[in-house]
Amino acid sequence: MPHVRTILGDIAPGDVGITYCHEHLISAPPERITRLDPDLILDDVDAIVRELELFKQLGGRTICDASAVDYGRNIKEIVKVAKASGMNVIATAGFNKALYFEDWISKASLESLQERVHGEVTKGIDGTPYAAGMLKFGTSYGLMKPDEVKTARAVCRVQRATGAPLFTHTEFGTLGLEQIDLLKEEKVDLERVCIGHQDRNPDPWNIRKIARHGCFVGIDQISKVKYYPDQVRIDLIIGLVEKGLHEHILIGGDLARRSYLRAYGGGPGYGYIAGPFIERLREELAERSISASRIDRVVEDLLINNPRRFFTWASST
Repeated sequence: MPHVRTILGDIAPGDVGITYCHEHLISAPPERITRLDPDLILDDVDAIVRELELFKQLGGRTICDASAVDYGRNIKEIVKVAKASGMNVIATAGFNKALYFEDWISKASLESLQERVHGEVTKGIDGTPYAAGMLKFGTSYGLMKPDEVKTARAVCRVQRATGAPLFTHTEFGTLGLEQIDLLKEEKVDLERVCIGHQDRNPDPWNIRKIARHGCFVGIDQISKVKYYPDQVRIDLIIGLVEKGLHEHILIGGDLARRSYLRAYGGGPGYGYIAGPFIERLREELAERSISASRIDRVVEDLLINNPRRFFTWASST
């Protein structure tokens, strides 16, 4: 039976609704990193529940916490957020990138990592009954480090065994096509994969190539004008719409800092994408002479239909 795996249990795909595909609710990267950059510590359950209310007011129903074990995932606290907010929360199994890896990851065998990740999506995380609904691996800027290749292969083999959706971290949007080569080596179904952070490297040709392999494309840095103005992201989305590829887009903000969130005194927060950003996208699509009915369909695909397809498991695993 097709289903979406949230931390509080499997739900029907039709119950997903408006979805943010890549955020961080509760996370604390290694202390050697947060000692220098404490803005990365998200550890206040009450604050993130207040933040999620901004999303709920715009119709939001589902959100993916993309924090893997090396990024300081705290499943018990994430469960508290899910219960207090009433949101569908999808947790993440797997790994981020070598910068965050602890010694145990480097020392572990591929087989032991595969077994661990398999358990996280089929049984539960860290000895709890709360299972992840998405897999993840990542690579560094411009290269795949040996430990990243090892963790990637472990995650790929779990994907092949379970059919779970798989999100990849690309540093600054690099190595998306190289990741696809590895995914193909591991015989992963590319239609179950999202190559993330492609708006950090807004190269339309490269992004079209990724989409034409059948993968989803993560346009998931929305609102981060310190990288690029949102006009760049709007143009990427419209370009994919004009090429008939917008059904491959997953959107999110990757708001992994206190300074990005209203509840911590920052911004723009969880009200931005489903609010001002989508309003602007509608206006700019209309300026390109795209019909109102097609605009409605594009927006529905970006917010609901695409994430529903991506997060849906076809098997009963």
